[in-house]
Amino acid sequence: MRPASAWPANRTDLICLRASKTVISIASPTSRVESQAQPSTLRHNLLAIRADGALHSAMVGMGENYFAPFALAIGVGQAASGLVTTVPLFLGAVLQLLAPRGVCLAGSYRKWVVLCAALQALSFAPLAYAATVGAIHPAGLFLAIGLYWGAGMATMPAWNTWVGRLVPTRLRSRYFALRTRTSQGALLAGFLLAGCALQAAAHWNAVLITFAAVFALAMISRLGSAACLARQTELRGLHHHRLATKDIVARFRGSSEGRLLVYLIAIQASVQVSGPYFAPFMLKQLHLPYAGYAALVSVSYIAKIAAAPLWGRVAQRHGARALMWCGGLGVIPIASLWVVSRSFPYLMLVQTASGVCWSAYELAMFLLLFDAIPERDRVSMLTAYNFANSLATVVGSLGGGLLLAALGQNYGAYLAVFAASSVCRLVSVTLLMRVPTPAGAGNAQAAPSWPAVAGRSLRVDPAVRGGSLASGRHEPTRLAAELVESNAA
Repeated sequence: MRPASAWPANRTDLICLRASKTVISIASPTSRVESQAQPSTLRHNLLAIRADGALHSAMVGMGENYFAPFALAIGVGQAASGLVTTVPLFLGAVLQLLAPRGVCLAGSYRKWVVLCAALQALSFAPLAYAATVGAIHPAGLFLAIGLYWGAGMATMPAWNTWVGRLVPTRLRSRYFALRTRTSQGALLAGFLLAGCALQAAAHWNAVLITFAAVFALAMISRLGSAACLARQTELRGLHHHRLATKDIVARFRGSSEGRLLVYLIAIQASVQVSGPYFAPFMLKQLHLPYAGYAALVSVSYIAKIAAAPLWGRVAQRHGARALMWCGGLGVIPIASLWVVSRSFPYLMLVQTASGVCWSAYELAMFLLLFDAIPERDRVSMLTAYNFANSLATVVGSLGGGLLLAALGQNYGAYLAVFAASSVCRLVSVTLLMRVPTPAGAGNAQAAPSWPAVAGRSLRVDPAVRGGSLASGRHEPTRLAAELVESNAA
């Protein structure tokens, strides 16, 4: 950034410099002052951000988590039902590459995010229609879910930068932790609502029409989320540097944030070797009813919510990198534990352990990315990360699918896939040794006193008012909270 004296006399809020393939949009210093918001405006934004998270997560619980069961119910096959959550993800990752240019063309983070949220909501329309008529071509199913992922991922980099400028730095750690717990609760509620409805529908041979109703509710929930996004304020100007491809590659290869992202991508590929195949395994091999399937997934969410305060204290005392080691090591054996027994109570215990470990991993990812990526590069870097992460998802799921098909798609074949995933995670964790600790990530510092501008939306722990917060220069990303990891993984 230029020094303040170098800015033009009229202090224009947005300067667009176009040079070759790089577009640089720079916000004036006055537009970046986050502490100027009035308490009433800040309270309004905090409530809207939290409501958006809850409605978005309810959509995920009712919609995204049931893509694979829907594929099975409509008759596309076990292998395709596993791929339906991964191949469309890659299609979406290709679509979201338009995000950096789209943000510049829109001239507003809010406009771009609201537009993409509305498109994501509308992606449920063809799925609801297909459930009503009782048939869909696999290509059509993949395209509809691809639009869902593309629109969703396109919101994330811009949402991070936009919301990071609305929420004061000293509040981010506690506020986003509270928002995450609220979102997880809404996700669980949506998931259980859909699961109970489908379980009841199975007795009346009305599963597909119930899927249509569930997807319609998911669409309405996301439209409500888009309305909450539209109600939030926005500081003038874009603080966005559109990086060239060669610069992004160089950052991935040599920078500290690049090393972190490479590790996260490797873990994603390892998890996806088994992750997409837990739903077919539970429904087709264990022959669980929808209620049993919902119970196994739900207990993981409950464990995540319950473990969050504990891991928050660990992060404050020992730092985010230490927490990442806890989570990174903890998730290694989770998939292979499914090999031990098919007893339902045992699997409930495995899912509880899974939720606890993934809670640590996701919170650590929040805090490490908090400081890792400079704000002006975040849209470009996270767009590239989304693409690479989705490519890793496809590679991992295809590897698991090929192994599953080669071994016969029977009970033993699934167990071999689960064990292979744990081996891949063990190898991937060696990359964590290369990840440095970003300055300020997860480190405690004194937090200034702050009046209750959030009202009932934010209850500040007495220990925090005069104590310490994990702080940093940049807000956490939406990836960990709202790109739902397979809770059986």
